[in-house]
Amino acid sequence: MKHFFHTLFLLSVLFTGACATGRADDFTRSREILRLLQESKGDSLYLRADTLVRSKLSPQQLGALFPQLVSQLGALEKTGEWSQKTEAGYTVDAVTLTFERAAFRMTLTYDEEGRMAGLFFAPAAQESEKSAAQTDTSSVFRERKVQVVNGNIVLPGIYCRPLRTSGPVPLVVLVHGSGPNDRDETIGPNKPFRELAHALAAQGVATLRYDKRTLVYGQRFEEVSGRADYDTETVDDAIAALRLGKTFGEVDPQRIFVVGHSLGGALAPRIAARSDVPVAGIVLWAAPARPFEESLREQLAYIGRVSGISEEIQAEQFRKFCEGLPKGYLKAARKYKPVKTAAKLDLPILVVQGGNDYQVTKTDYALWQSGLKNHKAAGFVFIPSADHLMRPLPAMAKPEDYLSPGRLSPEFIEAIVG
Repeated sequence: MKHFFHTLFLLSVLFTGACATGRADDFTRSREILRLLQESKGDSLYLRADTLVRSKLSPQQLGALFPQLVSQLGALEKTGEWSQKTEAGYTVDAVTLTFERAAFRMTLTYDEEGRMAGLFFAPAAQESEKSAAQTDTSSVFRERKVQVVNGNIVLPGIYCRPLRTSGPVPLVVLVHGSGPNDRDETIGPNKPFRELAHALAAQGVATLRYDKRTLVYGQRFEEVSGRADYDTETVDDAIAALRLGKTFGEVDPQRIFVVGHSLGGALAPRIAARSDVPVAGIVLWAAPARPFEESLREQLAYIGRVSGISEEIQAEQFRKFCEGLPKGYLKAARKYKPVKTAAKLDLPILVVQGGNDYQVTKTDYALWQSGLKNHKAAGFVFIPSADHLMRPLPAMAKPEDYLSPGRLSPEFIEAIVG
């Protein structure tokens, strides 16, 4: 169950799995994984995976990982020098892969037994720095590091303050979706939280974003939290972030908002209902309205259709995934009713949904509309071309689309500012 919180989207995955053993400072096992990826040896990669990985990724999907990278980024031109570090008992190997159109950093994580505990692809640091240097934002906003403190929990974050304003400014607290997200909610080359924060700053809106507890504490999440449920994963820390935001001198304490993405959107009503800091409004960004298990089944069915996975294997994937959840987590998830919780709130609610989102769909959007039809301050924005990250796409999204860089829909940003 400790591995549940290390699950991200296919192609920007962090996953657990067995691997050939290897000692520290020996990159043989990592070079072998890279070779298998390049040669599309999905069966060999599958054999190195534990039951949780096998429940999520078929040999065909594992074999398709590197070809999908090449299709997006061009041929691999250079493999850099491997590096290694140790973090909380884990060995982390990393290498920069330079493709025709971009350089990506591949990171492999191993536990004390030599089992592969993570595989992650992200833009190389130099690429991000080059991109950031192309735009001068020094006169638009200023960012500073902060810490969201919640008892013994300490989460590093960023406060982004607009500069082209006078008087108190509204503040948005950004709340992540499921998985061990960083403050930018990095998914492949995409950093939607950072992009949104900078876009809002240009419109005179401050933001607070922070690393999620499941990222900062990793395998120790349940130990430091005492239990694993929606509150310890998301809600409690979001409330702590609201308290911190209220202390910023430039912030108008009467205009503090919550913008929640995916699971964060579903939990935004609970955050607002439980917060001791008054919340001026909430934005539900691609927020599921249905029970966790129903949404999971639908996602697995869609991925199965586009990947050729049988219904029998889908059912087995679902069963194994639920078995891997922390004790009590699924029980708490079943108990929470996001639409009913939102309907009881006396504050503005904005629901934003994309038509090319396979993870949260029109079905969820319709449930929000129906459940909030009598709410006097509920608004709805449907963007037909947008995916789960709210990026415009020409067709229904697929898991591999998260590898492609994209920009947030201007309509989405305008809806939040409005």
